[in-house]
Amino acid sequence: MALLAVAALIWLREPTATRGPRAPTDPIRSLAVLPLQNLSGDASQDYFAAGMTEVLISDLASISSLGVLSRTSVMRYFGERKLLPEIAQELGVDAIIEGSVLRAGDAVRITVQLIDARTDLHLWSQSYVRDLTDVLQLQREVARAIARAVRLELAPGTEDSLAAPVPVNPEAYEAYLKGTFFLNKRGAANHTTAVELLKEAVTLDPEYALAWARLADGFT
Repeated sequence: MALLAVAALIWLREPTATRGPRAPTDPIRSLAVLPLQNLSGDASQDYFAAGMTEVLISDLASISSLGVLSRTSVMRYFGERKLLPEIAQELGVDAIIEGSVLRAGDAVRITVQLIDARTDLHLWSQSYVRDLTDVLQLQREVARAIARAVRLELAPGTEDSLAAPVPVNPEAYEAYLKGTFFLNKRGAANHTTAVELLKEAVTLDPEYALAWARLADGFT
């Protein structure tokens, strides 16, 4: 296992090839972010991919000129093997974002691609590697790249907001992701676990506004 972890970390640090955006035939005004795949091979890391999916949805939803479906609408496609045009038709969106997450220690690699679901054409794809402390900034970087790829005119101030660096305590972020994961599950035991984890997140980082907001959700 130790050798596998080292190999994964080396692979994470290698430069990655990217493909620039290709102009869609028609404007893209709505999209869905499918659940990011957990490539770690460890099911106990599912919370990490699920949490990153949710934050990416939230960041993209802040772009007023882009319609982004909610987490509730897309999570039913977790592990689904339907064709993307079929999923897009069911969801009523122009485009699909799909991707994967691989974590090795404190290094995170996220790979995302934008697909015009009307033509099944891959418009843009890229891989990013960051330390866990920079993961929220990474998600905003991905959101900006997607906006540029679909050639949207961002609302005034939106790009600045997405670009703002958001330092995060890695342990607080870990607790936040786990708390969010359990909060989205059914059952009283899962809810109790979620609240305890979110309390831990705000204790570790009292300035973590996102964790405070999710903790408030746990009490409603």
